[in-house]
Amino acid sequence: MRRTSGLRILAPEAATAPVGVTPAMTQGLDRSARRGTPAEAARAHLKAHQDTYKVPVSDLKTVRTTEEGTQSSVRFQQKHDGVPVFGAEYAVQTQAAGGGQQVTSATGTLYTDLTVPTTANVSEATARQRMFTLDGSP
Repeated sequence: MRRTSGLRILAPEAATAPVGVTPAMTQGLDRSARRGTPAEAARAHLKAHQDTYKVPVSDLKTVRTTEEGTQSSVRFQQKHDGVPVFGAEYAVQTQAAGGGQQVTSATGTLYTDLTVPTTANVSEATARQRMFTLDGSP
């Protein structure tokens, strides 16, 4: 984990154990029309199928929702202990149906079983110094 100027981004430094990944794409897990906004329906879908996605919904921050006609796309950023996980985003597509929103697909990358600590192991001054080197070495 690197921290500079209050910005923290979680990225693996060295893998000590394999980290699981959610399915890159899902379609047709269910046909339920869920009430609420597209973001609420997407979140409810992810929670209902946590056995498939394997990431707690509480670790997902809604980044944005785009709508075009009756279709919406909700983008989530994964966090681990409150720190954004580099490259971990998931988009859930919905379609207005039955007075609610039906999830049509979900795509992206989420990492499961994260155990890396989120506390800095170098000072802010060292992080600033390394920020401008290509390999991050002292």
